[in-house]
Amino acid sequence: MLANSLERLTSIIHELDQQAKQLDKQNSQQKVLKQLSDNALFSSNLFYFQGDRLSGYTQELLKRVKEIQKHLAYNNNLVAHQLITNIEQQISALLNAFGANNIRVKSATFEQKQRQHRYNKNSKQANKHQQAVSAVLEPIQSLYQKLSEYHGFEQRLAVMIAEREQARAQQGISSEQLSQEILALHQRLGRCRKAITQVEQQIALAEKQR
Repeated sequence: MLANSLERLTSIIHELDQQAKQLDKQNSQQKVLKQLSDNALFSSNLFYFQGDRLSGYTQELLKRVKEIQKHLAYNNNLVAHQLITNIEQQISALLNAFGANNIRVKSATFEQKQRQHRYNKNSKQANKHQQAVSAVLEPIQSLYQKLSEYHGFEQRLAVMIAEREQARAQQGISSEQLSQEILALHQRLGRCRKAITQVEQQIALAEKQR
């Protein structure tokens, strides 16, 4: 049972590691994110690694997997079970971080613009411009926060679908209950992606009106 859970999590972590490396590459090309380099994305209670590279966190998870394999080999099932539970929590946090990555770039851009506005606020024209931007900035940030949450939901639903698909495949027969669950999850995923599209359209419209 624990071995199967670990195998499932290992597959998910390898996929996350590939995504993390791609996101790290994209982030390294974002000039504004260089100002945030080496900032920890998670609490030290959740991850030992402290930095801005997403792949640093996935590599830590892969090391944890090897530790669990050793515990299972020595029948330390209680320890292995606790470590697996910890990894599941870490994966959930990483999925949220992946969904919020674009928001992180946008937030850094907003902070940079705000600093520039504060620098220019001594002039009357700059003050008027600052007020206009501030009036629009708050609702836009709220939309980005909502978008981040929706992306987190999307990632979690995708993982849940993958888990149930794997469970159905392992049974070797068609499970009506699993099939119904998979269908319901796909429907939720569809609604989630529709909501993401709507929020993205709202953001695009709000940015045009700035």
